[in-house]
Amino acid sequence: MEITFRPALPEDDAFLFRVYSSTREAEFSVLNLPPEFLEHLIRQQFEAQRTAYAAQFSNLAQLVILCDNLPVGRMLLDYGPTDIHLADIALLPEQRGKGIGNWIMADLLQQARANHQTVSLFADTDSRPFFWYQKLGFTIIKTDSVYTEMIWRPNAQN
Repeated sequence: MEITFRPALPEDDAFLFRVYSSTREAEFSVLNLPPEFLEHLIRQQFEAQRTAYAAQFSNLAQLVILCDNLPVGRMLLDYGPTDIHLADIALLPEQRGKGIGNWIMADLLQQARANHQTVSLFADTDSRPFFWYQKLGFTIIKTDSVYTEMIWRPNAQN
């Protein structure tokens, strides 16, 4: 299994929407909306997120995650001088649980360690990724009613 990345291109929009949608369908499925309305709602959320991230992060890199040269997910990183902010990472449902995420995070943390940078992110406190980030050595900075800000430091015992 070879994991690589490439910058997202305009022709990746349908794929990127599919990845994003796969992370939101369960959340919206409780609304019992007609499929076309549900897709419209998720597409609005996708575009709103894209606009918000572009405004919030000045050095945002939108990457397509490839496994054996096939697109399997996306990762959004904002590179600062002392911190890499992981704005989002998502894999298609059929790619989850195969070790791809573990490989990606190990690679990201190795890159940060080599450059003496921290890695920060926000996680939903009630999600599986939240506990996964803790296992990787991320610590809690602060929590609000929805998200927890977390940080990984290269000098911590990880």
